[in-house]
Amino acid sequence: MIKPKQRDAERTKAALLEAAAEALAQICAFTFDYYVSHPSFVRLVASENIEGGAFLAKSGVVRESNQGIIRLLDAILERGREQGVFRRDVSAKDVHMTISSLAFFCIANQHTFGTLFDIDMKAEAFLVAKRAQIVDIVDRFLMPSSS
Repeated sequence: MIKPKQRDAERTKAALLEAAAEALAQICAFTFDYYVSHPSFVRLVASENIEGGAFLAKSGVVRESNQGIIRLLDAILERGREQGVFRRDVSAKDVHMTISSLAFFCIANQHTFGTLFDIDMKAEAFLVAKRAQIVDIVDRFLMPSSS
């Protein structure tokens, strides 16, 4: 549900990268950075979920605008499989859900999780570390098994 203009910039930047792992890292970082700099977007998505997705169910425009990221991830995954760096049994939707959920959690739960565990989830050091961690988690998730 990131705005089409931001997705276009994301697609252009990632598509120019030859190495699939680097392109995917760019997508992870972009998504995390977008959520960090647009916490109102995270609140909007959370509200839409509380409402059962009623608006999205009626909006073909919003649904269609989000298909571009799936197509981009499909292309990056295929390139990564050809390069031997990504496994074959994971879909673009799986990857998108993983990236989004990891990034979304850090923003949507800043106050509750942060308070419960005494973590300043808005601190620059936390955000830098979490961004790198998300890139690493997704990279490891996609590594082909050595068996």
